[in-house]
Amino acid sequence: MKRSLDLEPGLADELIPFSISFSSSGEILAVSPLLKRVWNLEGEQDLSSLQQRLLLRRPFYGRLKSEFIPELIGMIVHLELEGLPEHVLRGQIYPNLGGWLLTGFPRISSVSELDAYGILLSDLPLHTAVGELLIANEATQASLVQAREQEAQLRTSVNQVGDLNASFARFVPTAILENIGIDGPINARRGRYVETRKAVMFADLQGFSLLSEKLSAAACFAMINEFLSLTVPCIEANDGYVVQYLGDGMMALFPSGTSQAIDAAVAMQRSLREAALVNQETDSQLSMSIGIHEGPVSLGIIGNETRWDATIIADAVNTSSKIESMTRMLGGEILVSKQTLDACGDAHRFKTRSLGSHQIRGRKGQLELVEILDAMEVQLLNDRTTTLDTFAEGLKFYREGDLYSALSCFSRVLAQVPQDPAAQYYLGRISQRLAGLPQ
Repeated sequence: MKRSLDLEPGLADELIPFSISFSSSGEILAVSPLLKRVWNLEGEQDLSSLQQRLLLRRPFYGRLKSEFIPELIGMIVHLELEGLPEHVLRGQIYPNLGGWLLTGFPRISSVSELDAYGILLSDLPLHTAVGELLIANEATQASLVQAREQEAQLRTSVNQVGDLNASFARFVPTAILENIGIDGPINARRGRYVETRKAVMFADLQGFSLLSEKLSAAACFAMINEFLSLTVPCIEANDGYVVQYLGDGMMALFPSGTSQAIDAAVAMQRSLREAALVNQETDSQLSMSIGIHEGPVSLGIIGNETRWDATIIADAVNTSSKIESMTRMLGGEILVSKQTLDACGDAHRFKTRSLGSHQIRGRKGQLELVEILDAMEVQLLNDRTTTLDTFAEGLKFYREGDLYSALSCFSRVLAQVPQDPAAQYYLGRISQRLAGLPQ
């Protein structure tokens, strides 16, 4: 059974603000004042011409004909006025006083849209709950705006944290935290440590200390940064990372092993040579010395309550540092301990020369040192190769205590290559021992 509203026009306008009243034959009898305002029909008297402009969008598209009206009862109807497609009236048709009444609401989703029609929230009947819906929409929109602002703030915060982490990583390598088992700076804790075995490298720009006395601070920093920009990428390309910058030098760690450390050292020497940084005092090319040793290391976070640092505590650190300093006596661009070279598994890849066993300060017993020749210039490499057997023979005699035979061998090496620091070193040691002078 079809329900009938049976509302007088005045009462219909009050209770149903957006409505169209039709006669039984389907002619428009009245349009509510608020709907006239939405459709901009205020002052419109000719309702017959208005009837020609009514278009159905739902349940089908076409003009609203009078014979359609009884068939549309109980359906959701979308009605628009031709020329105003954005102002759709959504509602239903009911029998009313021998005719028909279409009631509904235009698509208004906010109080501001209502205001645009000149309609106040108080103009809407309370029983329709449309006002509450619009207020709820306003609250939802406000919440959405607030959520978007919070999202933007969160995104900014995330970016700031990302920038902070990137900046932090420039001071403390992410790799060392990962090796310690820390997945980010925020989770770092003083005292966290891990024991492992890794190759340690020390590298130093030779002669820079004296040179820095003659240069301005700006020139010193510029030269050091250029030196580091040439060499550090070689470390990183071989799965290593710099643990600490030491003025004109650095300490690096190679979790993957000694082979990568040696490959990095060779690449560093070649990169520095190709760049041809010049000592402005001596007009000679700046050179670098490198020492490598592998052994047990402890990685951890140390410091007090106000300042922490990620560091390495190990004999391998001291040993690699002292091996690098041995280049001052023995020469060589890259020195590694023999036990480290033997542990890498592919020592045959490298061109090497044993420099004999030496006492390393701060360490018990002697350590055999090996010179890596791969990064040398062609002429210097040829010199080392040519005298390799004679030098090795001299070392054998020296170890056996046959000082005169050793003297003969090292003298022959220097006759061919006068600027061989290792041969000069052993010749000096032999001379001291033969003269009975303290070593």
